[in-house]
Amino acid sequence: MFFISNDFYLNVIKHLVKKNILDIKMKILIAAAGSADKARFLEMSFKNVTISNFDRRMKADSFKPFKWSFQDVENLSFKDKSFDFCIIHHGLHHSASPHKGLIELYRVSKNGILVFEGIDNLVSRLGVFLGFSESYELAAVFNNNLKYGGFRNTGVPNFVYRWTPREILKTVSSIEPFLRPKIKFFYGLELPFDRLKKMKNKFYFIFAILAFPIIFILFFLFHKLIGNRFSFLIQKPNFIKDIHPWLKNKKGKILPDENFFKKKYSEK
Repeated sequence: MFFISNDFYLNVIKHLVKKNILDIKMKILIAAAGSADKARFLEMSFKNVTISNFDRRMKADSFKPFKWSFQDVENLSFKDKSFDFCIIHHGLHHSASPHKGLIELYRVSKNGILVFEGIDNLVSRLGVFLGFSESYELAAVFNNNLKYGGFRNTGVPNFVYRWTPREILKTVSSIEPFLRPKIKFFYGLELPFDRLKKMKNKFYFIFAILAFPIIFILFFLFHKLIGNRFSFLIQKPNFIKDIHPWLKNKKGKILPDENFFKKKYSEK
């Protein structure tokens, strides 16, 4: 599925609420979050939300009526399945290990996780080469007085880790080898006009405005290749319906299915 809008984040959330995957009554953890996350979830009338970040400048009062928790997404202090759903919006790439952060969010969720990150495709690589995007997040550090907004929220610009759908499938299959993965991908198109406008060299800003109609058409036709906004939903599978055929569920314990292996392999 793809979206063309100025708020890809909000549109994906609205879509999942409409599809009854997310519910405003769910217990939600939003990791690496801030005021923008608070605003969107207030707009959607969510009730039971915990906002977390690895930033000691943030205060609990700023996020009321939601809860606040100081958390490192790579080492969450919550117990397994503490939340119905976990969400992170462009926060994993600030981690030393984005995969570890993904696994931690999966661990503390009951139903699944929703992740927004950069996509590694031909256009994103071309954007970096031409200067429209960054390999290291310099702009975020600059906007935080060279003290925050980078690697693990320091003043050191972090590498912008971008994902491929295949990589996500492999990661989920590795941490949950018992079940068939349930993953949905969402693609969006947003050009960074605000950031380009702030650059001293106005060529990039003018070029983006002139090229937008062509980019729009190409995205409509080839959104998986052209999209620069990317999100993936990982739903936790069902231990009855989604178990691999070579396994069996015996009183809640996952074991190899002897019959499957006997049919597939000869006796020693």
